[in-house]
Formats: sequence, structure tokens, C-alpha cells
Amino acid sequence: MRADEAIEARLKVRRQLWPARARTAATALCLLAMALPAGAQTPPPASPPAQAPAPTDSQPAPPPPAAVAPAPAQVPAPPKPAEGSTQAPAPGGQAGPVSPLPPTASPAPDSHGQTVFGGEGAVLSPVPVMTKGGQSSWDEGYDSIVAALNAIAGEMKRLGLSEAGQPMVVYTQSDDAGFEFEAQIPFSGATTAKPGEGVKLGASFNGKALRFQHKGSFSDMDDTYEQIANFLDARNIIALDNLYIEQYRTDPRTTAPDQLVVDILVPVR
Repeated sequence: MRADEAIEARLKVRRQLWPARARTAATALCLLAMALPAGAQTPPPASPPAQAPAPTDSQPAPPPPAAVAPAPAQVPAPPKPAEGSTQAPAPGGQAGPVSPLPPTASPAPDSHGQTVFGGEGAVLSPVPVMTKGGQSSWDEGYDSIVAALNAIAGEMKRLGLSEAGQPMVVYTQSDDAGFEFEAQIPFSGATTAKPGEGVKLGASFNGKALRFQHKGSFSDMDDTYEQIANFLDARNIIALDNLYIEQYRTDPRTTAPDQLVVDILVPVR
């Protein structure tokens, strides 16, 4: 609007200048006419007044400025690009959706592994395991797990198989009274015989998971699970329902229950 006002102001000045120039020319002609009769009263001097309009008409100079006047009329064109520039932010606004693209990497497990007590993303590949299911109260949980692992080890030895990895415990159900679990020990070797004592052949979990580590006693593991729950909630990570895997870096069969090192694996979608 300031540019338009400046243009209009210039046009007003020009409109004021052209009549002023005309009046100046007319005044000069009148003075000339008055001077001529003083020397001699002849009709020809009267003709110069008749020619006075001619000078005003013969002044082609005014038309060129008039031609300049259309140019200012075209000056408003620059403001139109300015209006177009107001539309330029619209494409820039589309960059906003581009910034949410980083929010699209957050579901990947690997993007959440560096901030909470050594948690990290992992992709678990299945391995052959011998398994034994069971259930227990929380007070007897550790002893029940050790008993299941001992039963698996006994059947593995009977069948001529060898342990080929760290023992694991898969929790499938839990409540205030206790939990249901499946003890697992990876093995190597082959056999045609079937295991007994409730032991079965199977495979370990296959898929994405988040890995957290617990160090300390079995009873204090509840605190670690609470931190894991807070971690998942804070990042809107969806875990598979009722499925937690404990991989024992220290064998529960030979380690005191207050000196455990356990990787807690949380399968995620």
C-alpha cells in the first residue's frame, strides 16, 4: 500500500505541474501581447495571442510524461508478486509434514535402545531348544525355574544332546498370585527318541525385541520390569501381550539368586 500511495502522490504532483506550466506560458504570452501594442497598434500582434494556444498545443513535451504515467500503472504488478510470495509459505508449510517424517522412525526398535539402563533393539533368530512348562507362586518362582531347568538338562543328557546356549525363561501369564512360564535350553545334536518328564522339543522366539539388562537379585527384578513398563509407555511402544523372555547370562542352577545377570527381552510389534 505504501508503494501505491507513493505512485498516487507522484501522479498528483505531475497533475499539479502540468497546469502550472500552462499558466506560466499563458502569462508570458499576455506580457508579450501587452508589449507589442505599446510599439505599434497593428492587427498582426493580435495574431500572436491566437498563436498562444499553438505553443500550448505545440508543446509535445507533456505527452511524453503522459506516456510515463502508464508505466506507474504497471508498477502495481510488483505488489502482485508480493502477493504470490505470500503463497510461497504454503509450499514451505508442506515441509511441516516432512518434519513428522522423523516421528515415522520412532516405531523401529533400534531407535529406542540407547537411553534406558542399557536397553537396545534386537532381532532374535530361532534356535532349537528343549522346553518345559510350569507355574509357580512368586515366592517360589526362582526355585520353580531352577527345577524346570534341571529337568530339561536331565533329559538332554539322557538323549545325548548338548547344551548350546544360555538358559531362558519365557513368561506367558502372570497375576498377583503367580505366573506361568516355559523354561528353555538351546541344544545341539540329533536324536530319534522323544524326551519325557514333560520336556518337549521346540524353537526359541523369532522376531523383534527390546533388550534390557537386570543385575542383582531375583526378587528385585520387579523394579526393572517397572522401569521397562515406563519406558514403553513413554515411547508408545506396543509389546506383545503377556510375553517376556529372560535370558540368563549367569546360570540360575549354579548362581546365587542375589547375583544374577539377566537380559530381559520384550518382543514388540
